[in-house]
Amino acid sequence: MKDLPNGLNCRSGPGTEYSVVEVKSANDPLSLATIHFVGGGPPYINLDESGLPWLKVDGGYETHCFVRANTEFIEPTSEGFFSRPF
Repeated sequence: MKDLPNGLNCRSGPGTEYSVVEVKSANDPLSLATIHFVGGGPPYINLDESGLPWLKVDGGYETHCFVRANTEFIEPTSEGFFSRPF
C-alpha cells in the first residue's frame, strides 16, 4: 500500500494533472457521485490520459471529485468505498 501521510487527494478531474480540491482522511467514506457532467452521466469510472481508472465521488469541485480507482488507495465495501488507512 502507498504511504499517503497527508491523505488521499481528490482532484477536479481524472488525472494527476488536475488540481487537488479536497483531501480525504484515512477511512473516510466515499460515495459515488450523484451529479454527472453536463451532457454526460455514468460511468463513474473515468480514464486519465494514460488509461488509468479514476472514480468520481461526491464532494469537492462542483459537488464531485476524482480519486484513483486502485485498491492501494481505496477499499470497496458493501456500503460503498472507503479511503485506505495511511
